[in-house]
Amino acid sequence: MLSDKRLSGERLDGKGLNGKGLNGKGLNAKGLWFRYGAKLPWVVRDRTLSIAPGEIVGLMAPSGHGKTTLGKLLAGYLTPSQGQVTLHDP
Repeated sequence: MLSDKRLSGERLDGKGLNGKGLNGKGLNAKGLWFRYGAKLPWVVRDRTLSIAPGEIVGLMAPSGHGKTTLGKLLAGYLTPSQGQVTLHDP
């Protein structure tokens, strides 16, 4: 989990909020950048990662280091300022 708070409607069966799941696909994030306002500091800076189908990933960092924001970017709740999140076949 990316934070100790669950988003409203979140499911723990791997199917996500829309119930469709990832259909056996992996998740790629390439060159993600995000900030909450044009004059605010970057919360996520040039992050790239790949998650294989079925892989469980945990993020550890002190409070305020962008874990929840990264999770929201990966889940599609936020749109990155730069970079992209895509699904891929195994």
